[in-house]
Amino acid sequence: MNQKIAAKQSWGLPELEERNKEMLELAMEIWACPATDFIPAEKEFDSCTLDDENYDLTGRDIAKYSYLNAEQPVTSWTDMFEHVVKFLHQKDKSILTGLAYSPKNNTELAVYVSDNESELRSALKIDDHVFVEKNTSTALKMSILRRIFALYEADPMDLVFYLKNADAKKSSDASRYESRRRYWEYALPIIQKQHIHRGTFSGCNPTTSNTESGSFGISGFSINCVANYDNARIDFYLGNSDTTKNKSTFDMLYQHRNEIEGKLGISLSWDRADHCKASWMSYKLDGVGIANESDWPRMARFHAEWSDKICSAMLEYLLDDKEKRMAVIVGILREWAQSRNDVNLDIVRCNRTYTRFTTDEMSRLLPDIPDAPSGWNTDNHYFYEIVNRNGKTTYIQLAISSKNITDVFRGICDKINKYYPAKAGIEDWQWRYPFKTAAVEMNEQLNKEEIFAGLDACLAEIHAFEADIASKISGEN
Repeated sequence: MNQKIAAKQSWGLPELEERNKEMLELAMEIWACPATDFIPAEKEFDSCTLDDENYDLTGRDIAKYSYLNAEQPVTSWTDMFEHVVKFLHQKDKSILTGLAYSPKNNTELAVYVSDNESELRSALKIDDHVFVEKNTSTALKMSILRRIFALYEADPMDLVFYLKNADAKKSSDASRYESRRRYWEYALPIIQKQHIHRGTFSGCNPTTSNTESGSFGISGFSINCVANYDNARIDFYLGNSDTTKNKSTFDMLYQHRNEIEGKLGISLSWDRADHCKASWMSYKLDGVGIANESDWPRMARFHAEWSDKICSAMLEYLLDDKEKRMAVIVGILREWAQSRNDVNLDIVRCNRTYTRFTTDEMSRLLPDIPDAPSGWNTDNHYFYEIVNRNGKTTYIQLAISSKNITDVFRGICDKINKYYPAKAGIEDWQWRYPFKTAAVEMNEQLNKEEIFAGLDACLAEIHAFEADIASKISGEN
């Protein structure tokens, strides 16, 4: 090569390019790329089907799903839920439309489907005047899908979920996702207890996200607790699908900024975010982080107390008188249930219409069935429900789910139905309501002592019912 260079009359750019080409050709001849028929293996995912009711999806993220052998990548369980429900709806629009317009007490599923998005906490639009609740846990999404599949006579085995690798979550407690999950396991019960009067975070479960979102019945709006590595934060988030509604609501609240901040005794960060669909107001606590477990008590208190205070201050301007009344009633009913030693409140299964609890005596009659989820996705297959539909009267009913019950359990239910016949006397029943107390009147003043006294009388009816049915069943044995 050097001799060739010496033979050149001049050495410039053309000669350099010529030499570079020759060197590349020589190098490719000496170090030729090897040929191979090797094909890298595709990444394998854990998988389960919609029919696998005992598969634990807690903390698992979805990578993709397959329905009728067609795969579809998704970003979240909500994303998958939306795809599948819309696909089924296109096959037969009459089913979800019928549910949307049906009375909400017809079936448990009807509670999650509505023709009016304002009736749901976080509405997913499926079609014109057809909305489905999307602000639910993964377990509840699975339960809703199974019931929808049954209506469409679709096979749940045909819907397969492919799950992201969970090893990263288990490798170290110091990992980002594991730290978040463990923090929410610690903090969520504290937050939920603070919000028991409103049930804002009752449907939340620990996740690997840095945010837990609570809802209060206004579609797209939420109160968010955010846990970061350098601070804790509260966001009052206006994220409706209608940008105009978000901005007009922000502007209305901003007009009352001095009143709101005066009541709270703090200054909020107000961000209209004109470049975004959503707007939000924030308050943060600096100098703490989820990586330091000694910060967790302070962070949890901050998240619980200030999410409640900020939510209460904002809702004064967002709820009408009827909605405020319903919210007060919900708080009274849950406070009563929590005050009773003979009542076991399940705050996670409560909503604005139903405050659900169990009793020790009924749990002896209708014991839990482990690893056999009920219609509420619980081991217990009954609840007493304090029903709050109209804000004028309330009563307590016994609700029983037949999903996954044993023959022995069904036999007990049949004995109860023998002495206290449910109105729906069909043999292949899914839900049964064999007992209901007298109604409790709630006057305009919503006197808590009077409502408590009325509920105490209802509970006395329940105790009498339980003693009577236990005696009659015992007499048959």
